[in-house]
Amino acid sequence: MRRVIMIAAGTVTAMVVIGFLIAWLAGQENGMMSDQGWLALGIGIVVTAALGGGLMTLVFYSDRAGYDEAASEVGSGPDDQPKQ
Repeated sequence: MRRVIMIAAGTVTAMVVIGFLIAWLAGQENGMMSDQGWLALGIGIVVTAALGGGLMTLVFYSDRAGYDEAASEVGSGPDDQPKQ
């Protein structure tokens, strides 16, 4: 099963790379991207990477500080037990 998943993931990755290359080459034939386009692309990449890094930092901090433990213990208190 693991081999099938790896083959499927590799196939999807290869298709994305091939699609990117086709789009890149088509763009090269029609003209280059403007300076404003490169600036927007660069800002988008930096902001996306910063957001992803910041959110992952919060996830690790939350896990190590124990904030996630309270959510997993819901329903285990003495008041949450079924009455007989």
